[in-house]
Amino acid sequence: MNKEQLISKLQIAIAKGNLENTIEYFIKNLKLFDNYLVNSFIHISANFESAKSDYSKQLIDDKDWRQAKAKTTSALLMVLDNLPENANYPELLGENLPQEEQKPKNQKPKSTNSHAQMIEQLLSEYKTKLILESDPRQKMATELEIERLEKLLEEL
Repeated sequence: MNKEQLISKLQIAIAKGNLENTIEYFIKNLKLFDNYLVNSFIHISANFESAKSDYSKQLIDDKDWRQAKAKTTSALLMVLDNLPENANYPELLGENLPQEEQKPKNQKPKSTNSHAQMIEQLLSEYKTKLILESDPRQKMATELEIERLEKLLEEL
């Protein structure tokens, strides 16, 4: 798989919220990257896992968890531009394909009404971000996230 194909597939996966498995793909393939990217992936992974652990222990709230995921998304998209051109990237098939992100365990379920309010708030934040964003890749990721949230809101 070439760099452009990998970037395209990973952008879609990231836009769908598949952060943990996208990070896992990079960690499994560290030998393909230089020290700068290896350190970036380790840093991204450590921050994400720390936030995930804090959220599951209810040390941070939903807003902080969303912010941690947004920071992770931003960091992953930034490093995509620094991927080496000549690497032979493994296919994103089967177990390598990033799957839908699961909510950390031990978090209490919310009522449908609070879900709708949270989704509406996120939609508002993403729509504002879309207006302010100048990077076409970030815009595409934001537009996909808005579509996903609108579908979720319709299902509630």
